[in-house]
Amino acid sequence: MTLRISAMKVYLVRHAEAHSNVRGGDAQPIDDVLTLDGISQLTGLSRFFVDNDIKMIYTSPILRAKETARNMTLQEMSIEEWDDLRERKGVFEVAYRFRALPEDKMIEAVRAARDGYPEWLPEHDEPFEKLRERVFRVKKCLEEGPLSAVAVVSHMGILGVLLAFMKHGNTATEDVVVDYMYSINIPNASVSAVEYIPEQNCWEILSIGDVSYAP
Repeated sequence: MTLRISAMKVYLVRHAEAHSNVRGGDAQPIDDVLTLDGISQLTGLSRFFVDNDIKMIYTSPILRAKETARNMTLQEMSIEEWDDLRERKGVFEVAYRFRALPEDKMIEAVRAARDGYPEWLPEHDEPFEKLRERVFRVKKCLEEGPLSAVAVVSHMGILGVLLAFMKHGNTATEDVVVDYMYSINIPNASVSAVEYIPEQNCWEILSIGDVSYAP
């Protein structure tokens, strides 16, 4: 295990606007490209990262996140894909809303709430335990990394999970995590800044969903 001796800032970036964000609806593709507006959102972000001496960007392997990383990267920046940053699988937030119902009623309610998933079954969703495990791996890699400042490009739900465990520690309850996943405002191409303080082995949230860098 690497022992960090200095604080580290991490800039959590939600991918820029993709075509699925414009279309809306339930049946959104897992791989989707950025819109022209989405690409233009990243001009200010590139300057922001230069000003904050970002040399490394960790990104989800999903296309809209990779395109975000590539379009905001200048020559002196490196990009590394982390599979653990990929989007959550399924309609977790809707299923969670109806979790108290008997399974047959819960399935019926989820399908009614999400027209794009007429064949949905509980096993189609990524279990919360698996989601937590991979977010813990991301958090641990960041805590043990050698750099003083990095950027992470991912998706609203995953960034919400990260923020929940950074704010409340590894014992954050499922209710708290779900609230962070779907209740806080993390716009496309926004930055949430956090800082890891090794002496206290804790994270401090500096900002959430900041778009003030935008031109």
